[in-house]
This record gives sequence, C-alpha cells and structure tokens, in this order.
Amino acid sequence: MVQKFHAFMFPWFAFGHMIPYLHLANKLAEKGHRVTFLLPKKAQKQSEHHNLFSDNILFHLLTIPPVAGLPAGAETASDIPISLGNFLFAAMDLTRDQVTAAVHALRPDLILFDFAYWVPEMAREHRVKSVVYNGVSATTIAHNHVPGSELGVPPPGYPSAKVPYCLNGIQSTKMEEVRNGMAKDVLFRSSLKGYKSDKKIQELQDRRVTRSKR
Repeated sequence: MVQKFHAFMFPWFAFGHMIPYLHLANKLAEKGHRVTFLLPKKAQKQSEHHNLFSDNILFHLLTIPPVAGLPAGAETASDIPISLGNFLFAAMDLTRDQVTAAVHALRPDLILFDFAYWVPEMAREHRVKSVVYNGVSATTIAHNHVPGSELGVPPPGYPSAKVPYCLNGIQSTKMEEVRNGMAKDVLFRSSLKGYKSDKKIQELQDRRVTRSKR
C-alpha cells in the first residue's frame, strides 16, 4: 500500500497559479493524500468550486498585510494592474510568519510553491521537504536564469516582430529580488522541482530549440 502524505500548497496569489495548483491538489486528494491549500481570504470564494475533494483538501486562509503602494483590499493579482505587482510580492513575503506558524502547527510532509523563494529555507528549519512546482515549461523558467550569452541563437521568426517584447519594461526591484531568490534558493535548495505545460506548446518549444542548435 502506498503511504499517504500531507502536502501544503502555497502558490502565487494569482488565479492563473492557484487554479493549476488546485488541479494538482485534486489529483493528489483523489489518491487519498491530504492537502492544505494556503491562499488569501478573498480568493476562497472563487476557488471553492475547483475543490472536488473537500474532505481531503482544506483551505488555510492568509491575512494579507498592508503594504505601502498596495491598494486597500487587494489580495490577488486580479485586484491590481500589473504595474503594482511588486507590492503584492512584498505582501506575500510578509505572510511568511503565518505560513511558518501553519507548518509548525500542522506538520506537513512537503510544501509545494512557486514564487515564495524563502520557502526552502523555512521548510528546512522544520524538516519539511520543499517542492517548487511551476505550471509552465522548464524553457520558460530557464529564460529568467540562464545568462543571455548561453541561450544561443534564436530560431528564425522568434521572437515575433508582432509582439512587443522588452524585458527592461517589466522589471521591478521586487521582481528582481524574487528572480535572484528563485535562482539561489529555489533552483538549488528545493528538495524537488516540477514543471508542467501544455503538450502542444512544449512540442513547439522543443522544435524551436532543436532548430536553433543546427
């Protein structure tokens, strides 16, 4: 008999991240594992209908601390324009004490996360395994961390001239801190790393990489 485990899930406060995590939570719960899902209070109502195994998946609500620059009542990325995302990142960092208290009280076997780069350090302190799980391809993650000189020559037609792309335009101090933390703590100190994307998108990316190496 396969041993059952208790997993914490702590995705970035955006429904594009929380919903894929809930899909994974359902898969785990279907096999009899327990999941404690950490999310902002405001996100619970919009997330409940994705919980297909309420006996095995429990929501643990977090209070989002006030942050200068973050509009009052904003708790998820859908509450703010993308230009204010760095303030929501700061608020997520300030939930660390709440997450730590939950880990200490409930003693999960592992914690899955994506953007909270401080999770591996916190998890080690409580002898809990940390698993970075991203609902995007490994290619996307590598783009943020591999030095430009090592990326090789882009394949013909990529990036598309029809899509404006300027990395400098989307950088912020907080995002840079997250990126640096991801490179240092997440990629090297997590117990396990997982990536998932649409099969057709992944096949297209693989073909582009293959062509660029010819």
